[in-house]
Amino acid sequence: MTSQFPSTRRRLVGFGVSRQVCGALLGFALLWASPGASAETGDVAGDALDDAINDVADDAVDDAAGEHALRDDILSHAPMPLTLTTSGGVSLGGYQAGYLYYLSEWMKHNPALMAPVMVTGSSAGSINALLLAIALGKDFSPHPSETLFYKLWSNMQFKELLDVQDAPPLAISSRKAIADMADKMERDWMDGLDKKLDIVVGITATRVNSRPVHLNESFAVQRQEEKFVFRIRGRGPGKEPLIQNYIDAEHGIAQPYLPFVDPDAPGNRGANFAILKKLMYASSAFPLAFPAQELSLCMHAPGDIGTDTDTDTDTKAGPFQCDAPDHHEDFVDGSMFDRNPIGLAFRTTRAGLQRTEDGDIVWRDEPSRHLPQFDDFIMLYLDALHVSYPSYEGAKESKRVQALFPAFGAYSQGYVRSAQGKEMYMLLDDHPEVRDQVGMTVREFPSASGLLANFFGFFERQFRVFDFYLGMHDAHRYIEQRVGRRLKELGYVDIALNYPEQFVAHHVEEDWAPYFCMRAVLDEKTEYTAACSLPALEEFTTLLQVSLIRLYDKCRELPLDATIDHPHCVRGMQKEAPPLFKPMRKQEMAARWERRGNESEFAYTMRLLEFHDFWFQDLGLKKKDSWLALSRMREELAGALDIYAKKLPRSESLALRILGKPALNIFYYHPPQAIVHIGAGKGAELSLSLAGKYAPARWLRFNFALNIKGIYEALSPAEDAFAVSPVAGVELENPAWSSVLLQPRLGVRVGYQFSTADRFWAGRCNMNRMEGDSRMCSAPVAQFFLAFVFFERIRLQGGVEWFPHFLAPMKKTNSDVWNGFVTVGWQWISPF
Repeated sequence: MTSQFPSTRRRLVGFGVSRQVCGALLGFALLWASPGASAETGDVAGDALDDAINDVADDAVDDAAGEHALRDDILSHAPMPLTLTTSGGVSLGGYQAGYLYYLSEWMKHNPALMAPVMVTGSSAGSINALLLAIALGKDFSPHPSETLFYKLWSNMQFKELLDVQDAPPLAISSRKAIADMADKMERDWMDGLDKKLDIVVGITATRVNSRPVHLNESFAVQRQEEKFVFRIRGRGPGKEPLIQNYIDAEHGIAQPYLPFVDPDAPGNRGANFAILKKLMYASSAFPLAFPAQELSLCMHAPGDIGTDTDTDTDTKAGPFQCDAPDHHEDFVDGSMFDRNPIGLAFRTTRAGLQRTEDGDIVWRDEPSRHLPQFDDFIMLYLDALHVSYPSYEGAKESKRVQALFPAFGAYSQGYVRSAQGKEMYMLLDDHPEVRDQVGMTVREFPSASGLLANFFGFFERQFRVFDFYLGMHDAHRYIEQRVGRRLKELGYVDIALNYPEQFVAHHVEEDWAPYFCMRAVLDEKTEYTAACSLPALEEFTTLLQVSLIRLYDKCRELPLDATIDHPHCVRGMQKEAPPLFKPMRKQEMAARWERRGNESEFAYTMRLLEFHDFWFQDLGLKKKDSWLALSRMREELAGALDIYAKKLPRSESLALRILGKPALNIFYYHPPQAIVHIGAGKGAELSLSLAGKYAPARWLRFNFALNIKGIYEALSPAEDAFAVSPVAGVELENPAWSSVLLQPRLGVRVGYQFSTADRFWAGRCNMNRMEGDSRMCSAPVAQFFLAFVFFERIRLQGGVEWFPHFLAPMKKTNSDVWNGFVTVGWQWISPF
């Protein structure tokens, strides 16, 4: 096959310094370059880095001269240990997966530099944490799209997630999509992991019912968050890995541990991964979206050597065995209280790692706080919400909020963010000395999935695919910019950082084409420009163009800051227009790319996607119908809530039906497909309003009504007339006029009034009385009305009736008859 863009294969450059030195060099470079480093200590850190690297380099020269004596400080005798923490991110888990795929491949290609020893995660991060542990136990994976990272996140269909019909009560998903994902992971797990793999994993989950933590005999506090820590060791191909609880017996708070077993014992095959599945389900069970997951476990009391434990550390189940679980608790999303469990990584690694006499870094059988603590490791925190460009929204949010509801929302949002991020600031508050050991990844450009509280990516597979490759791109940038650049600045040009794409052969280049296309556009690597021309990347390049436009729009609102290390954002600050590389309607886009007035970022993004005719395939739309996407999303959500409401008790179902539809309008207002209305006033009305199923705005509707006049007279011996008018027509609603609170409509209807005064046209019409009382004749009628609907439920309607003089029986008079009417009523809407 002919390559469609330049090959990036090149010969592996040898290391100019010893293998043991490389780990220290990389560690120092990461720490110096980390965004977590304090600005106040930057110069001091830089000087210390130069001195340390010079010392290490001197030893390398000694090694090269053949002396080969170990240094007294054996810090540099092994690759730099690394812990990775992955946060929750909902559909941005696809971005994390791409980042971790690239990083794991990079570490495999650079084994002398970095050794991943622990990974922690919560929610979507818990899934990615286990994916990373499995990936590190496998051989090189040159095909991104054939990895579990890619398959699990790209193939998760929206309709599979939103299977409300099959979901249990109080959930909108049966978790079938997550279960399918776990089954794929299990196959790789059971195929075996490399014998060299020895990694500790920490996952957080939140109890549905809190437990008391007794601080002394008379005082206890409630605790809902739990942290599960276990050690995974590979045993080679075809052998199920060993997995053991990794409990700090000296920790001051009771800790949960799981009933892992000896995988070689009869009947135990696959039992350990079944426990891991449940733990993933628990940690990722977003409340009301997924059902809570029950876990069977034991609790380790502070100071105990073990509970239900055989202390023989040679057993395959480990020193902490939960042979008879005595706790059975329901758990939900781990991100509710611990979105970034980096403190767990710190304390476990510090108490668990040790250096042998040979200079190797290994895990102790059990972590211990009383043995020498291990401090020479890096902590890398992966958060898809941490961006490298300034946030204009953040500047606006910093203004004082003076309105009640916005103030409540701002305070609530701030409270949640603080609660979720407490692990990070508690770590730095308790251990300020580790600030320079913490590195934070950054997202360089707006993601496709990060809208609607990061749930947007579940509506379309291409969003998650784009974010996967954006994660790969950003992982490369982080290594290149924060590690490679610093090493070159210090003069160590012989240290080759080997990137995964260097080993890409022609036959897999198409698998890497989205990555190369990103490098061409975002990093302005023109040698890769041809990658963007592949027909299969049509929707991908649309998302890439929209991401670039959104970045320039964000940055143009900011004052110029030339110190920002983001060339595209600096250009945006200078009011430059974004590069438009999509050939479609460039001139029109150049005049329309900026966000309008109070246009939300979500509405702005959808407008850009519609402009570029993005193909929403998962929504079942044709490419030309991108303008229907919001309507289809709205319908899917409304239908799901309708099914969900039917599963609730009667009173709760009624409340959800009344309040749920207006709540959906906050996401996107869309007139309902069907409306049934009953109103009363001077008369009474029963009406039905219908629109097409997926009309973009449903601005034109068919209206059918039955108007009744004189109901009281019909039920009394009075001689006044009673009239019924079946009418039909159209009503119009301009979406620009409508909001969550108010929906105005205009309408016109025609029909015929049947009156008891002339025996429904069988008798004689009293025209004299008709002019003062419109009930007195059976006659053709036209109605013109204006309706104001509040929250799509309460309808205030007024208008006039016209009985034209040129139609029988009104021909008997030379004047038209007009009648006004006002009604107040209630609407039922469908779907939902």
